Amino acid sequence: MNWGLVKKYEDRRCPTIAGLLLFGQQPQNFLPYAYISAARIPGEDAAAAPSDAKRIEGTLFDMLEDAARFLRLHLRTPHHIRGFEAEPRPELPEEALREVVVNALVHRDYTMQAPIRIFILDDRVEIRSPGSLPNTVTVEMIKAGLAHVLRNPLIYSFFRRAGLVTDTGNGVRRTILL
Repeated sequence: MNWGLVKKYEDRRCPTIAGLLLFGQQPQNFLPYAYISAARIPGEDAAAAPSDAKRIEGTLFDMLEDAARFLRLHLRTPHHIRGFEAEPRPELPEEALREVVVNALVHRDYTMQAPIRIFILDDRVEIRSPGSLPNTVTVEMIKAGLAHVLRNPLIYSFFRRAGLVTDTGNGVRRTILL
């Protein structure tokens, strides 16, 4: 209760949405829309049929780990020869992908009954998070590191404690620079 993960309701203690998403057992039983729909779609058209698809469920921490696993599985990792050794280099930096997936999980609008979607296409990765930007925040402000609005401050605080966010508001900017 001190952490805001449980609230008292009619002499009963009930988990909050943050409590369910962070530490609940099978949170999708109570929040069926709070999952990630991940798909590998051959080609460059997101409307094409996927060659692989996965519904990623569990706590937010579980979903982050499983989304990372799905991305690693389907993104190319070409090898560059350096000296006598082959050096694998993912086509997209894992730090950038982690940042975007964390943002989707932490800052999405949980009042919207829609999943996060991850599409891996031949020419790009799309990560779609339900909800629009909060308040007066614009894409330009986010790219410049000028906006740090916490839509879900309790969820954010637990990701900060877990070392998954830096609390500087510059994650998207760092991602662009990677």
